[in-house]
Amino acid sequence: MTRLTPLLVLVACGQPADCPTLDGLERDACFDARVRAATGPDTVIAEARSIHDPLVRDAAVVAWVRAHRAELRPSDGRVCGVLTSTEQAGCARRLASPHLSR
Repeated sequence: MTRLTPLLVLVACGQPADCPTLDGLERDACFDARVRAATGPDTVIAEARSIHDPLVRDAAVVAWVRAHRAELRPSDGRVCGVLTSTEQAGCARRLASPHLSR
């Protein structure tokens, strides 16, 4: 069992996790869980900026946008600004056309 597994169990059980006190992948995984559980774009942006690994950050934000795109407006495109340049265009397309689902 890796060190990451207990952290994911802690977050999944709803117990508070103090993400900033963690290091490395554990820290990023903790913030990833917070991004995916976020209720609005402002929270997503704040939590995503704390994720150091760009791949983890992109995966968390893209998953959140996909899960919430029906309720988002194109003006919520600021969420896409925390992504790497390669993911920003796809994010903007998803927000601009919520009626298209794949």
